[in-house]
Amino acid sequence: MKTNWLSFDEVLKIKQVEEMLEVYYNSHQYEVTMKILEQFFDGGFEMFQKMGEFYEMQGYFHLKHTRIHAARDPVRVCKRVCDGYENVRTIPDL
Repeated sequence: MKTNWLSFDEVLKIKQVEEMLEVYYNSHQYEVTMKILEQFFDGGFEMFQKMGEFYEMQGYFHLKHTRIHAARDPVRVCKRVCDGYENVRTIPDL
């Protein structure tokens, strides 16, 4: 899966962002939380990209979403994604 303009890895990253948008934003379950968490990133795309990278590292993309419901807690995921960010301690527990 690649195009004349995007490598396989770039397409994969876009697919990860798409999945995070579907799980966290388009589900309308976390709209307010996402707006708050976005402040800790350079923008929404970076936030969803980091979340997608985290999901990939944890193997969550290969599980049914019902089995990873607890892992879908966006504040907990973002705190783990932000590891190393100076402002990680300031993300509130909502």
